[in-house]
Amino acid sequence: MKFGREEKLFAPPQRRRKTKLNQVQLQQIEEWIEENPNITIKEMRIRIQEKFRLNISKSTVHRYMQKMKFSYITPRPVHNGQDKSKQEEFKKKSQWSY
Repeated sequence: MKFGREEKLFAPPQRRRKTKLNQVQLQQIEEWIEENPNITIKEMRIRIQEKFRLNISKSTVHRYMQKMKFSYITPRPVHNGQDKSKQEEFKKKSQWSY
């Protein structure tokens, strides 16, 4: 591959897939995310369907959210049988604890 030809890897703008959402709709989605940062992709998809009458897949909604630099981060779940006192006891006896 010749150097300086990276632009050939991407489709020209006229051949790229057009977005279903306009700028006003994208602004509304951003506001929803700012109102509730813990909104799920599924809930966002339902809101888009009800408000804008557009049927968009979950992966498309996720892509829009990523483009807006938002991400859905959840903490690791805690097992219901987990005993915190046993964990602390194990940490104290561990040879690697300092």
